[in-house]
This record gives sequence, structure tokens and C-alpha cells, in this order.
Amino acid sequence: MSNFERTGLLFVHRRQLRNGRERVWVSKEEIKRVEAPADKDFVTGFTIRHRDLFGGFREWAARSDPSLKDEQIQPGLDFRGVLGTLQERLPLIPTGNDGATAYHRLVTGILEAIFYPMLINPYVEREIHEGRKRIDIVFDNAADKGIFLRLHQIHHLPSQYIAVECKNYGREVANPEVDQLSGRFSPNRGQVGLLLCRSVQDMNLLINRCKDTYTDGRGLIIPLTDQDLNRMLEEKMLDEDARPEDGLLGDRLRDIIMR
Repeated sequence: MSNFERTGLLFVHRRQLRNGRERVWVSKEEIKRVEAPADKDFVTGFTIRHRDLFGGFREWAARSDPSLKDEQIQPGLDFRGVLGTLQERLPLIPTGNDGATAYHRLVTGILEAIFYPMLINPYVEREIHEGRKRIDIVFDNAADKGIFLRLHQIHHLPSQYIAVECKNYGREVANPEVDQLSGRFSPNRGQVGLLLCRSVQDMNLLINRCKDTYTDGRGLIIPLTDQDLNRMLEEKMLDEDARPEDGLLGDRLRDIIMR
């Protein structure tokens, strides 16, 4: 039995019902207490997990005006400092193959910072189908409110895991990229994904492509661009307790479903 399986058993509760059946359930609050502890611990752990993103942070801070405090430079730096660094780095990554790895790593950090504690435990390059395919990033869905909970409870979409596909293209994302992500879906893995790309000239066309996938019953894909990530980062910097994904992803979900 793997460590993950042993840990997972700790969250499983069982109770015998009067009719003789057994009720089995998992407490998301317990998962979050263990897997997503208090915010201060999260920020410290975040900077350690994404050490490569903050390797040049001291040098960047020295060039910043006004200067940043020391606690913003060390691991465990304040959350707004983390968000500001992520935002500064994003436009510096070139599009194309040369910047693909850096974009993938940075986006993992950005999404974790924005979506925590609703999405936790990002797993990079998760292999499926015995290694024949990979998903760029997979998050555990631990949401107890907001859009990531509504996807399951109201829209009846399997969303125990949220898949993310990263496209560091200097061109438009088209049907092959949408189909690639939908091909990673399954009832057990989930049928919700985020398609990240640097920019989109015609968002309406991309939304329509995602609508086709949704209408055909092949899952829900929500596209996000650098501009979208910046918008959510800015909202989090203004209010660390904000849930910017509820507004942006909610609007995009509405566009996909109701067109």
C-alpha cells in the first residue's frame, strides 16, 4: 500500500445505518487541515516547493523601487511579495519551445498561489494510461465552497481532480489543443480542465470550441491567458482572502454553457 493510500484511509469515516447499510464519507475539512495547513505555513512551504521560481528574487528585489523588506526576500516572505514576484516573472518568459519549461513551472506556482486552499497538491506531468500520456498539472479538488465545488454539486461534472494543460505558444490555440485536454478526462480522473495559453486573438472562437466539447459531453475546458492570470494575481494582492477564480472562471463557465 502506498503512502498516499495509507494517508487517504485516515480521512475515511464509516458508520453503520439502521437499515444495515454502511455509510462511507470523507471530510474535506480534515484533508485541508493535513494537506493545506495555515496560510503562514503554506507561504513558507510554497517558497520551498517552488525554490527555482525564487532563485533570483533577491537580485530582483535589489533592483525594485521602493526596496523590499528582508522578510519579503527570505523563504516565508509575505504572500503579497510572493504574488508580486510571480506576476513580474510571467511576461519575461518567451513564447515557444525555449520558454516552455519555465512557463510550465511558473504557471504551476501561480495557480497554486491563486487557488489554494480550494485546489491543493499540484502534481506536475502526471502520467496516465501506463505512461503513454501525460497531464501537465493535476490538482486535488478540496473545495468546500466556490466554483470548484459548484462544478460537482450543481453542474454534476466529475471534478475530484482538475487537469491543467499549458501551451506556451506564440500562435492561436485551436481544436487539436482542446481535443488533447478533453482526451485526458475520465469519470475517475475528472472531466474538468484548464487550458492555459499566453494570449488569444479571438476568445469568442476559443470559447465556442470549448462549448462544442461541453455540448458533446466530453468535459468542461476553461481557457485562461496571461491576462487572466494577472487579473487574479492582482485581486489576490489587494485582498489575500479574495477568491478571484469565482468571478473570472464563473463568467467563462457561463459563456461556455449558455451560448
